[in-house]
Amino acid sequence: MNETTNCSLLSAFTIAGGSLSALNSGEGYGNVVTLKRYTSNGHAYPYVSGQAIRFALRNSIREQVKNNGACIYDEDGHSCGRPATCVLCDLMGFMRAEGKPPTEKGLAKEISDLEKKINDLVEKQKSKAGKEKTPGSKSNEQIELETQKALLEAAIPDARRREALSKAIKEKRKQVKDALAKPGTLSEGRINELRREIDAQLYELDQLNPRDKRQSPLQVSPLMGLVPLEDSLVTDFLTSEKPGTMDKAIANIEASKNVYYGAWAVDLKRVGAYDLLDPVAQTITWKPIYSANGQVDTNIRNQRVRYLLKAFQHLTGFAKQARMMDSLEADAVVFCLSPVYSHLLIKLAHGLTASNGDIAVNEDLWKSVLKDCRTQGASFSVGLREGLMKDASKFREQFNKDELKGSPHEAFAAVVEQFHVAGVGT
Repeated sequence: MNETTNCSLLSAFTIAGGSLSALNSGEGYGNVVTLKRYTSNGHAYPYVSGQAIRFALRNSIREQVKNNGACIYDEDGHSCGRPATCVLCDLMGFMRAEGKPPTEKGLAKEISDLEKKINDLVEKQKSKAGKEKTPGSKSNEQIELETQKALLEAAIPDARRREALSKAIKEKRKQVKDALAKPGTLSEGRINELRREIDAQLYELDQLNPRDKRQSPLQVSPLMGLVPLEDSLVTDFLTSEKPGTMDKAIANIEASKNVYYGAWAVDLKRVGAYDLLDPVAQTITWKPIYSANGQVDTNIRNQRVRYLLKAFQHLTGFAKQARMMDSLEADAVVFCLSPVYSHLLIKLAHGLTASNGDIAVNEDLWKSVLKDCRTQGASFSVGLREGLMKDASKFREQFNKDELKGSPHEAFAAVVEQFHVAGVGT
């Protein structure tokens, strides 16, 4: 079994033939639903945005985990922000509009205000019960206020600890800063000890302060069309009746039969880990989100990467699929496992052309890109579907025999094998 522990990046370049479809809508005008498009050398081409691809990936991963550990957006459009238990927040990051954590003083004031409201409510209830000569019982409003008070009281120990940690970190940072400004003030050993203490306290503080954002370890390029729209664009006429009336809604939807290409990459060092930056102590520390023996649990990490690979392998679920079924499963895929974090592989896109229904690669450019990747210590797994290219020899000649795995599905399987999960087969 190949070891991926020392690999920084898993990236892939893919080519996928699409059927006649409208995979990603543009701005539109009138009653026309337009395709997203870009312009190059005077020609317009369709593309599928990175956001649409990530949306399709999210749905696929949710399907795999059966809603157990893959959140959905709340009513404000925010994900759960719990990467320890949520595969999507781990792989794709998140951003939430969270306020600053409450202080002990702030909590005490809120509790005092609630106590006043509860007392006022109790007095009113006593007065009412006395007039009615019946014993009073707690109203729903009182129960709700008392529940809020209990939650605030339960938050006080964490607030107190946060403030103590913040004060301690501030004092130690000042010692380190002064020592760095005046060499010889503290010994190197003491400075390093302070840095370790700051790292440990920062991590504890990080646990008490739920994060409001996480940068996505997954990077996705748009899937760009290779055939100009003047050679592939059609307009599909759509009508539908409004319920309960004879009125018809009319729309025209642009569609294209095209070949799409693009790349994606996942930062393996960041899956399952947070980075803690301290510019004062001049340190960066990687802390596991889910750990085994103090390190990122590779079983959990590898399983999540497998989910992602399967989602890319069966890439579908884009716009208008209820009427225009399509699949963007790769017909050609070049996987790259590299110890260096570099998006160099996407430059293969500059050496791809389509003419008279055939796809060709620029041998010189591809050879140069792949050579530089190999120089960085990268390894490849490559799959090609027969019939995609009239002459596939120029494509295959770029790779060693052991790198050519057969079909795209076989290339995916070869990569999945490298992310071993204890007790799970490929």
